[in-house]
Amino acid sequence: MKLDEIKNFKYFQKPRELPIAELKVLFKLLGIAEGLITSENDENQKTGVKQMIEKSDLLLNETVMTLQKIDSGIYCWGMNLLDTTKTGTSRKKLQELQEFLQTIQKYNKVSLLNNLTYSVKDIQKFFESVDIQRNLEQIERVSSDMLPLTAYLSTALEKLTDDSQLKQKIITLRSTFAQDVSQQIDPDSMKEKWISLLKELKNEYIEEYFNCHKKHRLNPTQDERKKKIMESELFKSLSELSKVDMIDKTAFFNIRESLIEDIKTCFTATKKELEHEPLCPYCRLNPVDFHGMIEVSQKLDECENRLEDLYENWREALFNNLSDPFVGQSIELMEINDQKIIKSFIDSRKLPDRIDSVFVKALNEVLKGLEKVEVDVKDIKEALVKGGAVCNPGEIKERFEAFVDDLMKGKSKDKVRILIKS
Repeated sequence: MKLDEIKNFKYFQKPRELPIAELKVLFKLLGIAEGLITSENDENQKTGVKQMIEKSDLLLNETVMTLQKIDSGIYCWGMNLLDTTKTGTSRKKLQELQEFLQTIQKYNKVSLLNNLTYSVKDIQKFFESVDIQRNLEQIERVSSDMLPLTAYLSTALEKLTDDSQLKQKIITLRSTFAQDVSQQIDPDSMKEKWISLLKELKNEYIEEYFNCHKKHRLNPTQDERKKKIMESELFKSLSELSKVDMIDKTAFFNIRESLIEDIKTCFTATKKELEHEPLCPYCRLNPVDFHGMIEVSQKLDECENRLEDLYENWREALFNNLSDPFVGQSIELMEINDQKIIKSFIDSRKLPDRIDSVFVKALNEVLKGLEKVEVDVKDIKEALVKGGAVCNPGEIKERFEAFVDDLMKGKSKDKVRILIKS
């Protein structure tokens, strides 16, 4: 020892011992074997300090991420699973844990542990903070495990009609879901309970969707029936007659569009495929779009009836026009073969069994002297209520005649045929 050091020496001091009791609690908090720090072996103690720094750094990062989750929320099935009445307290405890772990980082040598300023009681209170963090991690894990089911049911819910009992059942269960998840002590038991419930809801949806699909999509037998309708002589005849200028084609085009666009065929989908997504992968049928509609088999019946009625309406309309004296003069001027075709229809009041382009051409030729005037129903209504919706019979008759006279301006009444469009 140097002379100056001897002169300045004041007293002997026993080296400070490691705060073993505090370190044992700290190591337990971090999940480190306490034997590493209670050992008198220097290498064991160095290993213990190294693990303490590593584990505290890992826990610090987890704590920071957990604080972010508290701020953003843990969402599942469209709801925050965190109890917002407790998040303030949880945030405060986790922030204290964060500060503590940041402080621990500076004790990176065995010799520095002598300066540890935390008591056993101080460290013990952080066990609650770690429990809070572990609980939030469990909630997030449970949420993640149930996400495929909850995501499926969220989409399924949008596809169910408002009067669906299953929809009300899903909504009711969802209202208790968040509270049950956030308060459950045993996450594994809770997860088992809810996954079972969610699977049950999913299976009920698949059953309900599959039944809806069968009602609104053609099966192989029904598809054959649709083909027969569209390949029938009735359909072909109407298709040809729609080329007659004097005929209102709207009704036929609507029926044809319904058969082609609305009445679709799909019999490939299976319940197994619906387990992967809540809509048919082939036709994407959405039950909401068919709410209140008749079944597809009834639609085919309806189309057939409409086609038959339309055929009769067109037949009657053509007969009436061809029976007009003015048109009769035109018939006499036609070629002999065309005359025979037209006169045969007039005499029998029956259309040919097979209507072809020759018959349509003859109709257009004989009727071309007639002038077609199209009128919308709404135009007639507007003309009748013009001047007031309440009127006497004489007034309404006068309004209608004025409306017709206006249509006839510059036209020959004998040649005009008014076509009312609905």
